[in-house]
Amino acid sequence: MTILGTQNGTQTQFGQPNTSSKDLFLLPQNGTILASPDYSTVVPNQTCTITNGTKTCINYSVMNQSITRSLRIGSQTWSTGKSVPEAGASRALTYSNAQATGQTKMVIRGTIKTQLAIHTTSSIRTTSGWRQTNATSKTTLLSHTVRDTAPVVITSNQQLNATQTLITDNDELKRIVLHLDGPTSLTDRRHWSYALFESSQMRLQNIWGVYSQHRYPNATIGTQQPNTTLSLNTSALTSPSLIRPLNRSSAITTSQESVPPPNVLEKQLIAVRNKPAITRIAPPTTSPATVGHVHTIPLTAKATPLRPTVNLSSVSPRVSNRIVITNVNQPLTALYDIHGDEVSLTTKTVTEHPVSLTLTKQDKRHVQIKLTDTLTGEPVANQSVELHGAIQSRATTNTSGVAIVTRDDSAVTANFGGSVNASQGVYYAPSHDQVRFAPTIFSIYRALLHLSNGIVAVIAFILFYLPFHYLRRR
Repeated sequence: MTILGTQNGTQTQFGQPNTSSKDLFLLPQNGTILASPDYSTVVPNQTCTITNGTKTCINYSVMNQSITRSLRIGSQTWSTGKSVPEAGASRALTYSNAQATGQTKMVIRGTIKTQLAIHTTSSIRTTSGWRQTNATSKTTLLSHTVRDTAPVVITSNQQLNATQTLITDNDELKRIVLHLDGPTSLTDRRHWSYALFESSQMRLQNIWGVYSQHRYPNATIGTQQPNTTLSLNTSALTSPSLIRPLNRSSAITTSQESVPPPNVLEKQLIAVRNKPAITRIAPPTTSPATVGHVHTIPLTAKATPLRPTVNLSSVSPRVSNRIVITNVNQPLTALYDIHGDEVSLTTKTVTEHPVSLTLTKQDKRHVQIKLTDTLTGEPVANQSVELHGAIQSRATTNTSGVAIVTRDDSAVTANFGGSVNASQGVYYAPSHDQVRFAPTIFSIYRALLHLSNGIVAVIAFILFYLPFHYLRRR
């Protein structure tokens, strides 16, 4: 039994080799698993024995054969419910309302049942040859179970809270801030694929993409034929146990040939871009909407490997927590996960307030950052500001909208990416500022280190610094 893939799910290959997450299937609550049994049935040739002038011959034939298959995900089990002829066995196994939480095991089982007829004839030797004296027939039912397993996660059960905040200015939509809150691990988070805008002519496409490929680069088909007489223990055939190995008087001839892979495509999950992007479904619209600031965190450190024939790029996947869409004139109306199922999307509306971000020198080493709402003149408190040229990379304003930082370079740059205050119905717009200090010996030395890739001759430093220092004293 081989799991060929899924119709609604996808497979990941972000894990390291020989780990349980390498070939992880991400499945919806309702879906279809594609699996097929692969087996051959060997029936012994006729055997005859002669004892005291009596010849006993045993011949075997298959009367019918059927397969019952079942699917287990975690503690839940689904079955085809009936036996089907081997030639008409369907590869599809459907399931519904799967409730497994976290990573679990998927097991596909196939039970092959064969009704075997055993014909026994007895003959005695006469002057004209063998004359049949008795003939009997009986049947026995044999069964054999095969299986395949795979690690799976029912991602529709996982958490993802999606909220879009519509930022308006004079009742005109100006930008959208999309928040996506949920666990940050691959197996605990519901993964979104795209969001549709109101006109349905644009969509916000996630980092994730789903592509299909043949799971198997090649396949083989084979037959087995006994080339000598086989002896079979008929008492074992009357038991309902599994088919037991036959006692062969010599080896079985096996013939195999290469064939095209199974005509089943496997969907795989892949990161195809560094951040979400806006794509046009219909002809280009007049909306120049673009994705601005995106806050992401890494999901895994490894990009999925791609076959040479796949015309896609792969990047290390990241989870988007906050996406700002600018120059937009229509809201998002629906959000979908990687299985095509809709994710609940909450909408809020707030008014944009411009913000003044000012940097002021306090002394030779310290800088004051101040955030002010320019409409009300009130300080903007408890907001994070991104820094460059300071010892710390971020600072948070206090109740007076102020933060004090220590510089680490001749210039300090602060960027405020914008923030929503839903309780007051306000969105504080992005802002930035920079303050410069006179170069010092240390900062010049650092610049020379950077320019020379870490190798600075003492004489070069003296030649660069002394003329500059002399001119300053003049």
